[in-house]
Amino acid sequence: MLLGMRESEEEYIRKAADRALQQLAALNVVDALTKLVEQFHTRVGRYPASWQDLIAAGLLRGVPGDQYHVPFMYDPVTHTVTIGPDSPLLPLLPALVGK
Repeated sequence: MLLGMRESEEEYIRKAADRALQQLAALNVVDALTKLVEQFHTRVGRYPASWQDLIAAGLLRGVPGDQYHVPFMYDPVTHTVTIGPDSPLLPLLPALVGK
């Protein structure tokens, strides 16, 4: 559906579709990073304290960022990965929030 919207004659519809696709891509990265956090936990027996633990373990090459180079956030208390609060990808579309 979003790909079809990118072909719309209306620029605002094309822009909305592009933004939603960018958000979906970032959420896919969040999912992949969450899997790396779990992989680290399985390997080491504890959750990482920061991205630096994943970098030192060879699971990441550097601090991961979105397409705008805003770092993804990792919370060492809840072990969750999120899009950085300064990212232009926020706020997420309501339809994506439940993902």
